[in-house]
Amino acid sequence: MNNKQVLVGIGIAIVDSELSDYDPNILLIQRGKNLDGKGLYGLPGGHMEFGETWQECATRELKEETNLDCTEFKQLGWVNYTTETGIQYVTLFVKGINWGGWLRNMEPEKHTVVKWVSLSKLQTMKIFVPLKKFLELPENYRKIVR
Repeated sequence: MNNKQVLVGIGIAIVDSELSDYDPNILLIQRGKNLDGKGLYGLPGGHMEFGETWQECATRELKEETNLDCTEFKQLGWVNYTTETGIQYVTLFVKGINWGGWLRNMEPEKHTVVKWVSLSKLQTMKIFVPLKKFLELPENYRKIVR
């Protein structure tokens, strides 16, 4: 048996369809210089801590990174990938259902930008590996919008 481990991450899709149901805005975070995927855009999220449920992890990570509150989530899917440094991740993707609060970049030392982007524009952006892999299946775009 080897001593390698699999880490569990979570990505939280926060969608604002107030302007358009057909091309809603999604909340993205640009990863900072000290993180894997420096400069790439991804969803709010992070690592699951030992003993946490995925719902607790999503609630905590969303608050820690964006100051938004959400306690109801819908499961969207997951991806399994290995980083360039050889770390294996399973990343769960969820959508925040009833969310609110005052949006702020709560971790400016980790994230350079927190912003709303139209879902159609997301396809042209440089995005972080787990989200990119998740969106390789076209039906996953629809899951985010519904």
